[in-house]
Amino acid sequence: MIYGLGAVGFLLLLAAGILAYQNSKLISSRTREGKELPSAYSTYSVYHLTGPGLPEADPGMPLFRLTVPAVSPADRSASLQEEYSLVLCRLPGGQGEMRLGEAKLFMLSSIRELRGEGTILEYKSFEDLTVTPEEAALLRTLEEALSD
Repeated sequence: MIYGLGAVGFLLLLAAGILAYQNSKLISSRTREGKELPSAYSTYSVYHLTGPGLPEADPGMPLFRLTVPAVSPADRSASLQEEYSLVLCRLPGGQGEMRLGEAKLFMLSSIRELRGEGTILEYKSFEDLTVTPEEAALLRTLEEALSD
């Protein structure tokens, strides 16, 4: 009886070891170019940065930067519109407000709104900082929306 329980315990430990080994192989096959995959809780935020001398880096990992240059108004009574940027960043550990799909919709709606106003837009894509194919596809989608 004791030998039977010992054998069952040994088989359970062996199965757990095999599963752990297969899981580590699966995770290592999903990394690309030495980059680690973000955790399942990676979220995204869009920061609205204003003023001259906008910083290149912001809190989080920047993926896409949409800049609206300063515009001097045609009407002299109106004030000068200050340069600002919308920066899409990946935040690990669930610190951001949106999932990837929500961030995509937010950025696309911002692009459409600014395009509707006839605003000239500049952008910079940080494709080398993407870690998943979904992030790379998002950047291509945003670039296509701006090139149309």
